[in-house]
This record gives sequence, C-alpha cells and structure tokens, in this order.
Amino acid sequence: MAKRKTLSKKTRFEVFKRDSFTCQYCGKQAPDVVLEIDHINPVSKGGNNDLTNLVTACFDCNRGKTDKKISDDAVVKKQMNELEKLNVRREQIEMVFEWKQELLSQDNEIIDKIVNLIDDEYTPRGNKINENGRDSIKKSYKKYGFNTLLEAINKSFEQYDDFETAFNKIDKIAYYIEHPMPEKVRQSFYLRGILKNRLNHINDQYALELLQKDLEIRSYEFMKEYCLKVSNWTQFKRESSGSIEEELEENENS
Repeated sequence: MAKRKTLSKKTRFEVFKRDSFTCQYCGKQAPDVVLEIDHINPVSKGGNNDLTNLVTACFDCNRGKTDKKISDDAVVKKQMNELEKLNVRREQIEMVFEWKQELLSQDNEIIDKIVNLIDDEYTPRGNKINENGRDSIKKSYKKYGFNTLLEAINKSFEQYDDFETAFNKIDKIAYYIEHPMPEKVRQSFYLRGILKNRLNHINDQYALELLQKDLEIRSYEFMKEYCLKVSNWTQFKRESSGSIEEELEENENS
C-alpha cells in the first residue's frame, strides 16, 4: 500500500483558496464546517499530492457519516477528536481571513491601476483624481467588474469632452453596458440629445415619451432628420402628435 505523505499547510491553503473554501461535494463552506483535503485518486491506488489530484471536502463528506454508536471507552478519544477539529477550524478561519485579505489587496491594486490610467490618459494636466474620485471608481468596480468598468471609462471619455462630466457618467454608462436599453429607447435618448443641443428649452421626460411614440410609427432616420430641422419645443410637441412628414415637405419646398 502506498504511504500517505503529509500535506503542508501551504498546499492545503492553496487548494482551499482554489475551491473558495467550499466543500466540492456538498457545497458547505468554512468556518461552518471543518474542511479537509480529499485525494480524487486515493493514495492507496497510486494517487499523489499534485494539486490536480486534491479537492476540498468537509469532514463528513471526506470521512463518511456513520450511525455506529460510540462505546464508553471511546468517549475520551471522541473528545480529543472534537478538540482537534476545533483547532483545525480555528486554523481555517485564519486561512479564510488571509485569503480575503489577499483578494482585498488585489482589488486595491486593480483600482490603483484604473485610477492611474484615468490620470495618465484623461485627467487635465497638473490634476489628479482625489480620494472621493477613487472611492467612486472603487464602487463602480465592485458593481460591474474590471472589463465593464474599463469599457465604460473609454466610452465616457470618448463621448464627453469635459473631464468632470465624463468622469461622473462612468458609472451610468457601465450600468447600461450590463443592462442594455431596447433599441428604440436608446434611439429616443439620442434624438432627445439632438433636441437639447439645438433648442433653447425642452421638457426632458416628455420629449422621451413623444420620441418613443414617434419611433413606433416612423423610422429612426426620419426622426433624426426631423430633430435636426425642427425650430422650437412648441413646434416639436405639436407635430409629434400630428404630421411631421407634411412639415418636412413644406420646409424642403420653401
């Protein structure tokens, strides 16, 4: 029979981290249960201590539950086993905290890199993102993750020339990357932007409602052309529920 080689604390810690301190058989997690390392291919059958042959298992899954009654002369042994399990649990709680600290350290390092990227690429010369700005990036990173946040940063600074506006829009853009708007809703926001840039005054929410109704019966290209020609908000309100086509024809013939 092959002799079982004792696993080091470092090896056990690496396996636990890889498996997120979760029993791979029943799903229970430390410190709710005592975790052990199980050999996928048993040592008795030639299995080794390579990480690929090791998996996290709770005490019950690894040892197997039993209905056998413990005899009186085994009470002391049972107490010793429970004490050993308690010590193992304490050790594993320390491992979990160490693992969480490693993850936190990695997150902080990533956030620092993102902040440095913004400073290097987009922040006006001589300025740096302050702690409030860093906290904002940190919150967005926790909500959306690295890839979505980077995409949002790039899109925001491409879309807005003003640094403060672009920075404040990052979180909102990240949200819509992960929760895309229906195409007609997205188009209505774009068309409203055209109106806001051209007209002295519009009712933002009402404009969206009218545009979305118009897009149900008219093409986006047609509505874009109209928004680029309409003279004022009153005219837009009146013609959104009337015949925009006739107005365009009159303008083209005049």
